Amino acid sequence: MGASKRICPNCGRKMKQQFIGLFHCKCSTSWRRDIVSASYCTTRLRFEVKDYRQVNEQAVKAAGIIRPGKNACQVIVGTNVKSVYDELDKLLK
Repeated sequence: MGASKRICPNCGRKMKQQFIGLFHCKCSTSWRRDIVSASYCTTRLRFEVKDYRQVNEQAVKAAGIIRPGKNACQVIVGTNVKSVYDELDKLLK
């Protein structure tokens, strides 16, 4: 994961491959496009992706992400999950 040759169509920066294999840029346009919703519970960050075919299954397994459904993902973060959710929420707005 990391920098790639993909260029963000919105701002022209190089995009990075993130923990679920989706490509994103600092301008966060791609986050809003790819992630439909997000929530959290006591220890898990939950989110739904728009197109499950865009998720890199090898990256998901390597990162320990749980896939309870085609488009659903859960990441066990721990008790600081609210701060992680707050940062993701900023990207999604």
